[in-house]
Amino acid sequence: MHKLVIAVLVGERTEEEAVGFVARLRARLADACQPLLTSDSLPCQIHSDVDTFPKARYTPARFMRFKRLELQGYKSFASRTEFLFPTGITAIVGPNGSGKSNIADAIRWALGEQSLRMLRGKSTADMIFSGSRRRARAGMAEVLLTLDNEDGWLPVEFTEVTIGRRAYRSGESEYLLNGSRVRLRDLTELLAESGLSQRTYTVVGQGLVDAALSLRPQERRALFEEAAGIAVYRARREGAVARLEEAGRNLERVHDILGEIAPRLKRLEAQAARFQQYERVSAHLKRLQRAWYGYHWGQAQEALRA
Repeated sequence: MHKLVIAVLVGERTEEEAVGFVARLRARLADACQPLLTSDSLPCQIHSDVDTFPKARYTPARFMRFKRLELQGYKSFASRTEFLFPTGITAIVGPNGSGKSNIADAIRWALGEQSLRMLRGKSTADMIFSGSRRRARAGMAEVLLTLDNEDGWLPVEFTEVTIGRRAYRSGESEYLLNGSRVRLRDLTELLAESGLSQRTYTVVGQGLVDAALSLRPQERRALFEEAAGIAVYRARREGAVARLEEAGRNLERVHDILGEIAPRLKRLEAQAARFQQYERVSAHLKRLQRAWYGYHWGQAQEALRA
């Protein structure tokens, strides 16, 4: 008998809603399979664990939600601008050229995006407000993205996490986590563990879906691995392999050095033995000299008294 197994990921908040969803799905599958129950077809059976839904194995869904976005000096946002994201769906509307795409770029940039092409720029200076007729250009761009961490989807002990990034015209960049400076690597690993990364698919830009459909198999696999959170482990594996290869090269170098030293080792040991003997003889000679000088000094003192 062939068995078709359908796994359903339930995202409801409560166990009762999850059980109800599975029950409704079971009924629909039963109706769909009814035409197949003929003498000429394979048996079709429906099975679910609705009656014995395992409470211990049920985990409420966890959601990542933006709470606040602050921009200053980033692209067209010269002054400090704040966007609040209430619960639910938020739509940002406006005429062409009003900065809607810059908001999406700012989110991607704050999450560590390094590709200037993805950010619609050619250099870091393009991320900084370039000035206008009424305002001078900015010397720094700053984006602060506050995330709701009530569900603990980020592995940090904060219910609210603020990720920040700054860029200066000198080319320097800073990365912030709740106001503290961190390395890009630390921020990337933290976000990658939660399904976010530098090439995050949380922000889907224009044309990304069409581009994904035209990817080569290897590129498409990399896309799914990154979206599924596997890329962080692959990156760690590659880093470990690189360190292992470097350790192997260092070990080979040690063997080469030992091979160069080994032929001279006996000669060096003989020289070391002679040096140690010289040290012993020199020390003994100094003791004898002190005794000899002491004896003659005493004799001279007695002669003077006589």
